[in-house]
Order: sequence, then structure tokens, then C-alpha cells
Amino acid sequence: MVEDRSGMGKYVAKARTLRRSVLQMNGRLAKKPLVMAGNKSDTSVVVKERVNFQRPPLYGVILLNDDYTPMEFVVMILEKYFNKDHAGATEVMLKVHTEGKAVCGI
Repeated sequence: MVEDRSGMGKYVAKARTLRRSVLQMNGRLAKKPLVMAGNKSDTSVVVKERVNFQRPPLYGVILLNDDYTPMEFVVMILEKYFNKDHAGATEVMLKVHTEGKAVCGI
């Protein structure tokens, strides 16, 4: 075994302890054990934490009627960006035209 003659071992151990205490104060390492292989060893075990993600809520896209946008353009947008067939896009466009607004996608 090679002995550390520079005396850096105690500073490394103190830095690890300080880092752990800072993470505990931030709540990142709450109730997580720190496993180290020995006093003079430079190895440690890294604990990987899994985070469960939730899907974001879906938003509805609402088209509003105006006097400037041509009906053919609205149908083209519905077909291209909302994957509607021609009949479905025409139906949504007519609903917007008659009622003033309609949901075109979620």
C-alpha cells in the first residue's frame, strides 16, 4: 500500500464530509448512507437516485373565428399540423365559422 506523504488524505476526507453536510442541508441526501471503502482508500460507492416523473397535463388547442383567415387555409393547417383528414378538418372549420370557436386538438 502506498502511503500519502503529502498529507492530502485528511483534507480530502474533510472535503467529502463538508460536501455531504451541505447536500443534507439542501435535502438531496436525506436518509442516504454514505459508504466508503476505508480511511486510506480513494474509492467510494455512488448511490444513484431514481426520480419518478409525471406526464404534464394536456392542453386543448382552440381555434377562434376571424374575418381575415380564408377557410381553405384553416383546413390546410388542420390537415398538416393536427393530422386531420379532409372531412374532419372541414367539419372543425365549419364549427369555428358558425359557432365562433372550436377545439381542434388536445
